[in-house]
Amino acid sequence: MLNFILGGAGVGKSEEIIEKIRICSESGKKCLVIIPDQFSFEYDKKLYKKLGAVTYNNLTVLSFSRLAKTVFSQFGGNVGSYIGECAKLSLMRTATLRVAKNDSIRYYGKHYNSGSFTQMISSAVTELCRSGISPEKLTEKRPLIDGALSEKTADVTNIYSEYLNLLNERGLKDSVRDISTAARVAAKNDYFSGYEIFIDEFRSFTPDEYELLDVAIKQCDGMTVALTLENPSTKCRVFEPVKKTYLHLCRSAEAHNIRHNDTILDEQHRYLSKDIAFLSRNLFRHNTDTPATSENIRILKSPDPEVECNFVAAEIKHLVMSGMKYSDIAVVSGCISDYATTLEGTFGRYDIPFFTDTTVPVLHKPLVLHILAALDFARARTPHTEDIFRYAKSGLLDIPDNDMAELENYVYCNGIDKAQWLSPFTAGENFENCERTRNALITPLVEFRQAVTKKSGKEIFKAIFALLGKNGAEKTISSSDESLVEIRERKQLWNIISAMSDELYSTFDDEIMSVSEFSEIFRISLSGQHLSSPPQTLDAVTLSDISRMRLSSPRAVFIIGAGEGFFPVHSSSSGIFTDKDRAVLSSLGLPLADNSETRVNENRFCCYTALSAPSEKLYISYSTSDFSGKAVYCPALTLSIAKMFANDIITDIEDISPTFFATTKHSAYYTYVRSFDRSDADHASIKAYLCNDAEYSEKVNFLDRVRNNSDAPLADKSLIKNYIGDKFRIFPTHLDIYIKCPFGYFCEKVLKLQVLRPAGFDTAAEGTIVHSCVEHMLKKYTKAELAALSDKEIDENIKIVIDEYINTEKLNVLLENSEYVYGLEKIHGTAKSLLKHLQEEVPQSKFTPSDFEFEIVADGYEPYTLTAKDGTKLVIAGYIDRVDTYENDFEKYVRVIDYKRSKTFDSRKVADGLDLQMLIYLSALTAHDKYKDFQPAGVLYLTYGDAIPKLSRLDGEAALRKQFTQNYRMSGLVLDDDDVILAMDSEGVGTYINSKISTAPYQPRTTTKTNAEGFVNLRKFTDGIIVRSVNGMLDGEFPALPLENKRCYSPCEYCNYAEVCGKPDKVNEGNGFDINEILTGGVHID
Repeated sequence: MLNFILGGAGVGKSEEIIEKIRICSESGKKCLVIIPDQFSFEYDKKLYKKLGAVTYNNLTVLSFSRLAKTVFSQFGGNVGSYIGECAKLSLMRTATLRVAKNDSIRYYGKHYNSGSFTQMISSAVTELCRSGISPEKLTEKRPLIDGALSEKTADVTNIYSEYLNLLNERGLKDSVRDISTAARVAAKNDYFSGYEIFIDEFRSFTPDEYELLDVAIKQCDGMTVALTLENPSTKCRVFEPVKKTYLHLCRSAEAHNIRHNDTILDEQHRYLSKDIAFLSRNLFRHNTDTPATSENIRILKSPDPEVECNFVAAEIKHLVMSGMKYSDIAVVSGCISDYATTLEGTFGRYDIPFFTDTTVPVLHKPLVLHILAALDFARARTPHTEDIFRYAKSGLLDIPDNDMAELENYVYCNGIDKAQWLSPFTAGENFENCERTRNALITPLVEFRQAVTKKSGKEIFKAIFALLGKNGAEKTISSSDESLVEIRERKQLWNIISAMSDELYSTFDDEIMSVSEFSEIFRISLSGQHLSSPPQTLDAVTLSDISRMRLSSPRAVFIIGAGEGFFPVHSSSSGIFTDKDRAVLSSLGLPLADNSETRVNENRFCCYTALSAPSEKLYISYSTSDFSGKAVYCPALTLSIAKMFANDIITDIEDISPTFFATTKHSAYYTYVRSFDRSDADHASIKAYLCNDAEYSEKVNFLDRVRNNSDAPLADKSLIKNYIGDKFRIFPTHLDIYIKCPFGYFCEKVLKLQVLRPAGFDTAAEGTIVHSCVEHMLKKYTKAELAALSDKEIDENIKIVIDEYINTEKLNVLLENSEYVYGLEKIHGTAKSLLKHLQEEVPQSKFTPSDFEFEIVADGYEPYTLTAKDGTKLVIAGYIDRVDTYENDFEKYVRVIDYKRSKTFDSRKVADGLDLQMLIYLSALTAHDKYKDFQPAGVLYLTYGDAIPKLSRLDGEAALRKQFTQNYRMSGLVLDDDDVILAMDSEGVGTYINSKISTAPYQPRTTTKTNAEGFVNLRKFTDGIIVRSVNGMLDGEFPALPLENKRCYSPCEYCNYAEVCGKPDKVNEGNGFDINEILTGGVHID
């Protein structure tokens, strides 16, 4: 007799079948209970609790795989050792390559060598085995197949057949064939005779399982099967997968002339909440009677998954505070792997223990990355920096983290790559320590490469474990310095790799194997390996994928990520055979069970099971955007559930009070940060709660200062005094940084938070080379000689400077990169263009270069000093690019010239305290013993760059020369003296500088000239700015207050510290001074 116990969710099917098991066992009959592998622990526990120890010990409780092995242990019939999953993938790849070597792969000729194909063909062979389809059957039916499917089937058949041959050659067997083989052995030996068989917790079976059940139905005294199926005679699509199972078993019983009987249960015992019971009865049906309200079903709308997880954790905490246990609660999803990391962090904030039945792929774990990176190093012709640091940063090497970080910075800044790794580091900052680290890192890798080159797979495995022992990784793995969770994970990972290595080792022979081939097999084998996490405590929330969940009477269930496409999960066809292929094969008597329709039905049933699982509380949540920010929509199923009830059960999480989320101090602080811009009563309540804790009170006060943009000065002024000292060197460029944004100065100059700059020919290198070229040429040649130089001679001189720069900075290796070579060519062109201009400008000028890179403070001589309010001595320091002098019959004059890319003199910025560098240098020069007898003649920027002439096709050579000269015209502030201006620009009409003599037409609108008194007043102004700025520093004033107005862009646009300061709303709009007021002495800086 075949007995069915049928009914929907929560009607007590398991209790009914367990009661029948008890009666059968107590009557002395042999009882066999068959349950799914993944539910064995929970079901065994349930049986033990319901039946007691004596009755339980009389039962045989098995899964199908364990049942097959039990049959073999009793009757034999399956000789050989089992091949593991890793070895199976390796052998499948070997089979594929063998078939390809014989030119027997047609359809997959371009894809067979990839790791993904190996996994796909392995899955296809597994499915064929489970479906009882042998290579011989495929070969027999192939003539009846047309088109591309014929070639595809031929490829699969050949690889399938070769795989079986390899198994036989090595005396191995594949466990995927066990159940089918066990069915034949059981049929032959009447294994199930005398048994009463009970089957629970299944909704469907694979073809080989049906084959074994067919034998059991024929032989056993009776079989009882519990299925979630309300009534076989009614049409309800949600039960379609289970109904197919029911009908298949019925047909099997009828084929052996065995009657079947249905016991249909319809009274729902599980539910304490009537609305959840109503939902379970009416889900996916049309005969709904709308109740008044639903108090225990909620649909939550969230803006993003992080907010969604935050609600889930907060609600769990409230449920536990109201009396539930954590183990009474389950969180399920159709995309639980996407949510796993976020949930882990969120549950940590709320101190929620949890257990997940999802497994984590090992491919991205440190030990695996370590080994794969070593293999990548070994198979590459030259080392790659990325591979080396993947190997190094696994955390397994006995190299201090500081040394590793220093090496990484060194490599980045010096452009180390490829063969450079194999040579000692001999230059650069801290190169000695970096060389020691490089040697400790590279030497074992080089030895490893030698040990695996032109070796067999077995020898490569030995070399891998030798490397792990030599470099300290094995010792680190066995260390007990980490947390228990980390130690457990490392050991589990080590055991997985060791077991996998043993498996693969047994499949390898003594043939030479390339490192690339070994690496591919190793990687493919690892792709199927996963880490599991055992429960850390018995009382824990269960996290589960909706398709695999096996929940034990939860009181509350959260279905998260229930957006369109994940509730139900959209079905997609993947693998070797498409749905169309499966239909063709099925019509030829080669049925493959899995297809899109089957998956759709399965996914729908999973939703029904999840929605019917809780006895008291049900939560369905979805986000309107996924983790990447892509829009997600509410699924039709969720909307249909909402329409089942008269009251509105949809809640927007953003409408929930922040205090709801503040159930722990950590979560309260997180909530406070998220509601940063709020100032209501809820925000104040959370703040008051946090301020009772010393740690969080300090954090809250800091956040309040940030929100209010209240940059309190440093509390301990001695800290900044230690930085400044009794004598403080002021560099004008540093002063510029402080005026643009004091907080930026604090980060860069006080805290020394520097952005790493990679080696190369960037704008900084360009500036150095251009400056050096000008200095080289103006020192080497007289004005007449400079004017007479040919293009070739200019090129030769530039090359001398560039070669010297490359050798000094040890950048020769960069010349192997075409990108750097191109950059160097551009710099050469820029320098040449500037020098071509100087061939015209310098000879026509009466000013003569007298100093280059002139150091203001040298050998203890300090010509220009000021005093701060506390008596600190301020020493003006720096280097002046170029100093020019001119002497007439009455006076001696000095001017300062600076070369800048795309920068001009702007008197309006000067009025705001910016770009004072040249003016400060001019003051320093006239205070210096060498130039104290000289009068200030002016400051000038000589701009260079890639200016494009704005000319038409009709303009000739003269227009081009004029445009060229204008592009290089110097801008600045000069002495309002016609003789001085003519000494700079021989015609006095603004050809080479932006100032003209008094009689010239079209005078510039902006201020470009001033008298001697103006320069005196400018010095007073710059002195005042310097002293005021340093006084601010001494007071600890480093507010995030960027200078921003119509005259200058905000420094925040290119700030490296924007994330630190929080991007303030307030700005410093400048002094509001006019340059003419400054020049006439109308401005006084206190």
